[in-house]
Amino acid sequence: LEFRRVLFRSPSMNKPDTLLNSESPLDRILLLLILGVGIILRFYHYNNIPFIHDEISTLFRAYYNSYSSFGEFIDKATRSDVHPPGLLIFIRYWVKIFGDSPQAVKLPFILAGVLSMFVAYKIALKWFGPTAALLTAAIISTNQYTITFSLLARPYALGMLFSLLLVYCQWNYFKRETKRHFWLAEIGRAHV
Repeated sequence: LEFRRVLFRSPSMNKPDTLLNSESPLDRILLLLILGVGIILRFYHYNNIPFIHDEISTLFRAYYNSYSSFGEFIDKATRSDVHPPGLLIFIRYWVKIFGDSPQAVKLPFILAGVLSMFVAYKIALKWFGPTAALLTAAIISTNQYTITFSLLARPYALGMLFSLLLVYCQWNYFKRETKRHFWLAEIGRAHV
């Protein structure tokens, strides 16, 4: 137990947590500007982005095939895809509730990309301070890789979000040792 506290010790461990844990109001303004740029880049021409082949394949396996049982759905849907079945389960029920338009299907993945910017900022803020945190958020906000994969109804944006949440919760568990952070980390680990 003491080894974990020494290993995961940082200067920010003794600081009280605030909403953004920033050093100054300017940091908060810069973060909001960075998040705004990231949101604009992800929602730019949102209504004109069609499905690509992989997304159509996912929709076909998850929603358009008729399955007699949930077990058959998992069995048949995962045979033709190398990704874990969580995405197919999510898409199946998301499409039942919100429809199968490209905008409806892509929305949760775009939101996962936006949340990833904020969670990465929080991790970098705790580990390295506000300057590195703002740079981290700016890179994730404007990086073509993260923007592109936020626009696809594939597991990449959700995988990045859940991986970042796992790191964040695991860090908080080592720092505070609360059961809530432990179980959030376990749920995140199960999704990654």
